[in-house]
Amino acid sequence: MERIQSLAAYLLSLKIDQIEDDQEFCNAEHEAIQEYCEQHGYKLSEDDWREIRSRGEEQTFLNTKE
Repeated sequence: MERIQSLAAYLLSLKIDQIEDDQEFCNAEHEAIQEYCEQHGYKLSEDDWREIRSRGEEQTFLNTKE
């Protein structure tokens, strides 16, 4: 699958960081990252990894991949 955008751009397009409610933000961020990883067959760029780490979502990626 051709990479259309980075994870950071994907999250920006979904306006994840504009969600004010903490619980809603956490759920939306988690689901969006999971969906992005699935769409890209878990083949992520270094920039994607940096975005995942900066958001503290490494465990999401590892759990979802398994």
